Amino acid sequence: MKANKEEKINLLISNQRNLELLKELLNEKFEVFSKQEADFSSYNLVLLDAVFFEHYKEQIESYKKDSNFFTPIIFLRENEEYNLQDLFQFVEDVIELPVSKKLLLARVGNLIRNKRLWTENKTLKKRYKNIFNNINDMVFLVDIIKQEEISFKIGEANKKLLAKLNYNEKKLKNSSLEKFMPAEDVKKLFKSVNADGEALLTTNFHSREGEEIPVEINARKFNILKKEQLLCAARDITEKRKREKLEQVSLYDPNSGLPNSSSLIKKVDELIDEGKAENIHLIVLEAENYKEVMETIGHTRWGEFFKEIATQLKERQEIKFALNAKKNQNRDIEINIYNIYHNKLGFLVVYNSQEEIKDFIEELKVHIELPFYYNEIPIFFNTHLGLASYRNEDTGVDLMQHAYQAMNTAVREKKKIKIYEESLETKSLENFMLLGKVRIALDENQFQLYYMPKLSLSTGEITGVEALIRWQHPKDGNISPGKFIPPVERTGLIDELTEWVINKAAQEKLLLSDRGIDINMAVNISPRNLKQNDFVKNVKNIIRKNGLEPAQFELELTETEIMEDLIRGNNSLNNLLATGFKISMDDFGTGYSSLAYLKNLDIDSLKIDLSFVQPMLEDKKSYEIVKAAIKLGQILDKKVVAEGIESQMVLEALKGLGCDYGQGYYIAKPLALEDFEDFYNNWLE
Repeated sequence: MKANKEEKINLLISNQRNLELLKELLNEKFEVFSKQEADFSSYNLVLLDAVFFEHYKEQIESYKKDSNFFTPIIFLRENEEYNLQDLFQFVEDVIELPVSKKLLLARVGNLIRNKRLWTENKTLKKRYKNIFNNINDMVFLVDIIKQEEISFKIGEANKKLLAKLNYNEKKLKNSSLEKFMPAEDVKKLFKSVNADGEALLTTNFHSREGEEIPVEINARKFNILKKEQLLCAARDITEKRKREKLEQVSLYDPNSGLPNSSSLIKKVDELIDEGKAENIHLIVLEAENYKEVMETIGHTRWGEFFKEIATQLKERQEIKFALNAKKNQNRDIEINIYNIYHNKLGFLVVYNSQEEIKDFIEELKVHIELPFYYNEIPIFFNTHLGLASYRNEDTGVDLMQHAYQAMNTAVREKKKIKIYEESLETKSLENFMLLGKVRIALDENQFQLYYMPKLSLSTGEITGVEALIRWQHPKDGNISPGKFIPPVERTGLIDELTEWVINKAAQEKLLLSDRGIDINMAVNISPRNLKQNDFVKNVKNIIRKNGLEPAQFELELTETEIMEDLIRGNNSLNNLLATGFKISMDDFGTGYSSLAYLKNLDIDSLKIDLSFVQPMLEDKKSYEIVKAAIKLGQILDKKVVAEGIESQMVLEALKGLGCDYGQGYYIAKPLALEDFEDFYNNWLE
């Protein structure tokens, strides 16, 4: 019975008698061939004589250099013409003819086993390499070379590491670990591994182009066959760093480095959870003359200066109350200071004496009147204070809103300090609560933009969109712009909100352009924005930071706002026009435009208010106003946009009057970005 026919042997024997004898000897255990071919890889063993050795010598030499294949070769020697030492450079064994069956089978069987072991080893290596290269971390082996000085050479590196560093395997293998890792961190890693057998280290890798990649390395030392190696797994922590940075941004003021309003609210909620609610007091301080001070010391130094003020105030208060605490050991005080807005500090005081908090306030008033020193220069502040103490069921947000409201009341009443009372619960409280939420919403990116399509009435094409802000509050649900925009416009928050809208609109315009939708983008701005000294510069910088130009944006202001800006002589509008922005006069017909101003005003378009457009087919006066507005736009060479189109009949009437563009629910409601993209593509079809 034949034992095993899985192994294949090829006989390259020129002597026919020898060939037949060998076949007879080997055929019992192996599948034997006598094919004259140089492809040895499909066999488990090859036996050849001098004739075929000479015939295939070059192929054998090339084959032996290829590490991807291994088939053992036996040379059958009939005389001493070939030197054994020379032969063993090409073959694995030499058998002298004639040979006994027992010896032949023993030598053949030994080499067949070698072939099997090599194949199994290759399979294992392939599996190992596959696992090694498909691990999500950057994995590499480091050889520890102990000579006069210890050095670290890269043994193996997986594909993840090679891709991150942009090196090929040959370039990196056997190179020093310092090739991509700082030398001082290599020393730290080895010191930790040498002491504990393993190490965890945060460092930076450097790619071939010099890019820094923050990583966390886990290393373990092995000793295999008296060879010391480190097995290292490194994880890219770029995203982790970004999250940490985002947390830093969300909880700390970027200019002063002080904890911000979000951090304050978080701290108050923690104190409430710790059962210290009854001892919590919050004082909000506003520096009224901060603009004058900022112009004196320089805008770039304001954050540093504000932090110095906070430090000096805290020291003055703590020294005073530390002395008081010595008189009564049961009393203790904790003071934390927060930069809750550009010119506002928050003092969170945890004090177990309700009566003496007023003393704290009086001391604070005295200390604020003293000069603050910055680079040895004495600087004085005009300030207003608002105090709120914890009340039942207050949260951190509530406490901050109460203190803010008290401070705003102090400003309005021109008082130094105002203590929060329930009598202050008015509409302003609701607005103030809303402003606190807006502040948090900006920090937490709760806002999003919806887009109202603009239709060319002459071509039927969607040529632009108007970006409209929407707020889906995590607890309160959808909050209408009509509710939060008016109170925001009365504060400096409107500048931040407008800049957020413009930045977001620019980002999403680029996104639409990448998807083949290249249309005009319109954004509403507030009259308060025009009063901001750096508004034009800031907006231009935001647009260009996103790789766009002002000419690709249209800024919308109401008719009244444009006229007021011109009459006051602020020149903001002309600055925007000079920068390249397109300007649209919104709600045209509801304000008090002067034809003298309109004639010379270089705006791009007039938007007829929906209060005239919607009833124009039922109300003759509205129709005539719309007709006159369109005619006026044509005379002044301005494009005319009709708002509030809600029927095909109104659209056709406007088209007949020569109106250029239209917007309204008949065309489309405001749409989220993805929905607008679908709408646009469907409209094209």
